[in-house]
Amino acid sequence: ERFYPTIDIITGFPLPKPEEEDVFLINDHHEVDLTEAIRQQVLLDVPMVTLCKENCAGLCSQCGHDLNTGPCDCVPPVDERLSVLNTL
Repeated sequence: ERFYPTIDIITGFPLPKPEEEDVFLINDHHEVDLTEAIRQQVLLDVPMVTLCKENCAGLCSQCGHDLNTGPCDCVPPVDERLSVLNTL
């Protein structure tokens, strides 16, 4: 993470705003609001797929069938860009 001051700590004059978009600004009182940085880190730490146990097969993304009890009857979606390979 990058943190940039809005006020020069020695002179007290305003500093130009950084051109980068993904930065956090240090306010006029030289305080950093870490709320957004912490929120982003928490979201990154949440697992993409929540499983009940390590060897869990999960749920079918199309019908929601519990894959631990066996396979479902859904046909996996085919990427249309690769559908030409089916003719080989």
